[in-house]
Amino acid sequence: MTTGFQYRQTSPPLARVGLRTALPSDFNEIEWYGRGPHESYDDRKESAFIGIYKGNVEEQHFSHVMPQENGNKTDVRWVRVISGNNAVKFMGLPLINFNIQNYSSESLNDSKPSGNNPSDDPVRGEKTWLNIDFKQSGVGGDNSWQPRTHREYLLNNPDYYYSFSISNSK
Repeated sequence: MTTGFQYRQTSPPLARVGLRTALPSDFNEIEWYGRGPHESYDDRKESAFIGIYKGNVEEQHFSHVMPQENGNKTDVRWVRVISGNNAVKFMGLPLINFNIQNYSSESLNDSKPSGNNPSDDPVRGEKTWLNIDFKQSGVGGDNSWQPRTHREYLLNNPDYYYSFSISNSK
């Protein structure tokens, strides 16, 4: 699959460029060939080494003090999402990022503490949410006086194109 996105220079930088999809919740195991075993972002990946890693979806979530995006994996050649004897494989052409969680982005955003919501735990949903991304903006926050993401890790190009394949993998 090849997807494209055109970005307008007057828009703020994008958070990510990619595809979000939902799988049945019993797709709860993963295996990938890329950086790991912990999360990595383009500006935070030197300690995540290239290898083949396995885990379950629940292990991919990290509870930050303030709920936020987490669990991204960079420089991924392929990722398999597994349910018993069934698996779906996503292969980068050449590389992708991926993020997999058992809650939606909306649930994560809704879990931020507010007057209406004293909790900071995302609600676990009935689906497994998977992002297959070309890129994701860097995290930034190198130190307490420079919280912004460095320019080279922002997504503000006018055009983005990436390719990946999807196959049934057992």
